[in-house]
Amino acid sequence: MKFLYAIVTCLYFAAVFMAVTSQPSGYKWTPNFHRELNKQICPGTNKKLSRKAGERDHYELLRKQFENCTFVNGNLELTFVENANWDLSFLQNIREVTGYVLIVFVFTEHIPLNNLQIIRGQTLYSHPDDGVGKYSLYVAKNGDVGSNVGLRSLGLEKLGEILNGEVAFINNPYLCHVDTIAWDDLITGPMRGPPQIDIAAPGSCAACHPDCNGHCWGPRKTQCQSLTKLNCAEQCRRGRCYGPNALDCCHQSCAAGCSGPLDTDCYACRNFNNSGTCVDKCPPLEIYIPNEFKLSSNPYGKYTYGSTCINECPAHLLKDRSHGACVRECSPGYMADDGNFCVSCIGPCPKACDGGEVTAANIEQFRDCTVINGVINILDKAFKGYVE
Repeated sequence: MKFLYAIVTCLYFAAVFMAVTSQPSGYKWTPNFHRELNKQICPGTNKKLSRKAGERDHYELLRKQFENCTFVNGNLELTFVENANWDLSFLQNIREVTGYVLIVFVFTEHIPLNNLQIIRGQTLYSHPDDGVGKYSLYVAKNGDVGSNVGLRSLGLEKLGEILNGEVAFINNPYLCHVDTIAWDDLITGPMRGPPQIDIAAPGSCAACHPDCNGHCWGPRKTQCQSLTKLNCAEQCRRGRCYGPNALDCCHQSCAAGCSGPLDTDCYACRNFNNSGTCVDKCPPLEIYIPNEFKLSSNPYGKYTYGSTCINECPAHLLKDRSHGACVRECSPGYMADDGNFCVSCIGPCPKACDGGEVTAANIEQFRDCTVINGVINILDKAFKGYVE
């Protein structure tokens, strides 16, 4: 038995040696990614450029919102951090953002988003001058020329894919290296043109490390941009790759790159993450039994929450078993029961409405109300037609 074990061990290490030494001469492939399961899901924010607290209180709200988060279900909005000495290390665990990333009026030299792997862009930021949401990464006005303080490094070494939306860097007088990034490798969706990049003056930034081939997030060797699309063989052009050869394609369910060909080797999932396996949809809560012509509970079924498959919905959301999803509100014809499940209404679904005057102008607000909070006063205008 010991002899057989020794033979198997030798064959294993021989295979590893052949795999390592079979790469073409001069070939370097060192993706700056790692694979972990989602650990803590946090809701994002939708405040844009509003600030309802003082400078210190605003910073504390940001810290409490995103501390220890690995997965932001919504937008990551970093705004009005104008004290260059404040600590942003609470951002360092974030690996995925389902909405957009907004960085405005941040004067710290470095933002430690060094583990962020994917920005999904399911919601896009709309600049007041544009009106229409189109940005998944918007970085602007992060520096004060008069005091010589401002953002100098984004630290996005592991960012591997932006699934939707455009990027813009506007009025960042000290920010370096984002003009070296191959954005067509990162951005999956259609690009209307090269990104708008307004950063530090040419010559004021250190050069990329020679191993980075001109694409980097900073001057060190560990800050190279890892290309997972532009360097792929033709056979991998529909997705991403982990090497230049025809057999080095990532699984089609992968996003942001991979370490191998399997759906468990992805750095992020294009659709849904089911306990470390990338899938097109989460396993259903019920399955059909063909020989019995009935539905039965699926012991492996999970709810869909953002881009993650989970066993139980967070407490602030409702459980829609008919669609296998965690939702903010039930579908029409359904109501929430005491267990936070969406169940069919018997008769009209309960709907609470605030009281007040009822006129022809606002009568639609009272449609299908079953409970009135307060009193209502129905005016003659509601019947005769409302005229200014």
